[in-house]
Amino acid sequence: MQQSTQFRQWILWLVLVTYLPGEMLGRAQSLRNSSPPVGQGQSLQEQADRAYQRGMHLLNNGRYHDALDEFEQVTKLAPHLPQGPTGEGIAFALLGKPSEAIDELKKALILAPNFWVARRELGILYWRQNRHSLAAKELAPLAEMFPEDTAVNLILGQYYFEQQRYSQALECFSKAPAQVTRQPDLAMMQARAYLKTGEGGKAARVLEQLTLRPGLPKELRFQLAWLLGAVKNYKAAIKVFESLPPDYPDALQRNYGLALAYYDGGRYGNCIRILNHVHDQRNLSPAAYSLLGAAEEKTGQTKKAYDTFRQGILSFPNNPENYMNIAALAAQHFNYDLAVQLLTSGIERIPQSYGLYLSRGIAYTLKANFSAAQKDFARAILMNPNDAQAYYSLGLCLLEKGGLKGSVQAFTEAVAREPKDPLPYLFIAEALIQGGTMPKTRGFAKAQKALDTAISLYPDFAYPYRDRAQLELRAGKSDQALSDLERAHALAPHSSSITYLLAQTYERLGDQVKARKLFAAVEAKSEKETEALRRQSLTKALVVISKPPQ
Repeated sequence: MQQSTQFRQWILWLVLVTYLPGEMLGRAQSLRNSSPPVGQGQSLQEQADRAYQRGMHLLNNGRYHDALDEFEQVTKLAPHLPQGPTGEGIAFALLGKPSEAIDELKKALILAPNFWVARRELGILYWRQNRHSLAAKELAPLAEMFPEDTAVNLILGQYYFEQQRYSQALECFSKAPAQVTRQPDLAMMQARAYLKTGEGGKAARVLEQLTLRPGLPKELRFQLAWLLGAVKNYKAAIKVFESLPPDYPDALQRNYGLALAYYDGGRYGNCIRILNHVHDQRNLSPAAYSLLGAAEEKTGQTKKAYDTFRQGILSFPNNPENYMNIAALAAQHFNYDLAVQLLTSGIERIPQSYGLYLSRGIAYTLKANFSAAQKDFARAILMNPNDAQAYYSLGLCLLEKGGLKGSVQAFTEAVAREPKDPLPYLFIAEALIQGGTMPKTRGFAKAQKALDTAISLYPDFAYPYRDRAQLELRAGKSDQALSDLERAHALAPHSSSITYLLAQTYERLGDQVKARKLFAAVEAKSEKETEALRRQSLTKALVVISKPPQ
């Protein structure tokens, strides 16, 4: 009974009072301007209008049955107009009869397809019945005609969020700021949408306001804590996690989230303490074993980390997570044979795991077994053709192997799937430069464009400036090359390859004093520095793949 009353109150609040746009309200509340058909007396029109006004008044006073009688009278007196069935539809909705309400609103739209009051209420009713696609179909055109309609924007914002159309969801929410702020679940949705569109700062501000809200239900607090971690506000995330009651239903996830916040905030000892306490009481989840091992490694307890990952494998032999973690740990300690061995063991148990094939491909690349790596990357791409990481890793493998043309193709595929990562652009240029690309060729222009993009994405990354300078030197643009190299040297003063190239450029331009000073800093050009960057990138990729889930 209480739920039915709340439903009617919600409909009344949403439809009749707060959010009905003025232009609609005028059309809904008067029949005087409607022209009766030929032969119908004006007195019937006036009677219908008076009945309609009485019906609206009764609705506002909660007398829904009486209002329904008046709207039925309107329909009898003016059957050609949509106001009668529209009123009946609203009354039926407030009486808790949504099916009858929908039938009447559809009748109104048959009489007048452009009668937006009926279309609006039909969309709202569809939404309340969880018929979200139908609701959006009715309300989307309405949002264009009445862009400030708060109810419509709130519903469409939620619909677009469900459809992962986050920018459109944010646009709708922005038109109802007060209502979004008042409803914590909508504010949480808005924060998630900001995160999905890369607007972490805006998400953080929304979440910070939510932390000030007293009386948030514990489930919303749980979600809030996770999102605070996602925006790197670990201190606040820890505080909210700790505010959850001891009898929180999902204690394991609560403790995992708290431990993860400690880990991401650099407080590895606290992370270990919490997970060990959980472990004493019950088995950890695969992700918790993963996190505990990672925290132990961070505190220099490498043997403990190995043991934890192994325990994770023994406890969950059909979960790929700890295979990848222990392999990443082995790779970080340059034990590539062990990494391959562990990942192969995982693949034998879980042959459908994309992550295991991708990880083993990286391990094979680090081990310089390029043929085996290419096979694993090909299998990974076949399993998940939309992940940029597989193409990027394949590109690094081919670059290490000397397959320059293939590496450019692989990096180009990675860029197509993840256009905001500067590293594939850098390595596209690296491959083309190694291939001897010269000015006025397509390869030269492609390398220039790739480096310009890498710099625009990450202006403080030294190596794209270095490589762009190499192209400028080949084109005889020594002054431009000098500017790029000085910027690169300022960003990475200990880079021997940048220092050496800068010294050569000073020498070319006749500044012998600066050239000799820099030559003294490096005995010879470092041919291995870029190779080291590639290998570090692969090891980092292996670690990222095995990172504990958020």
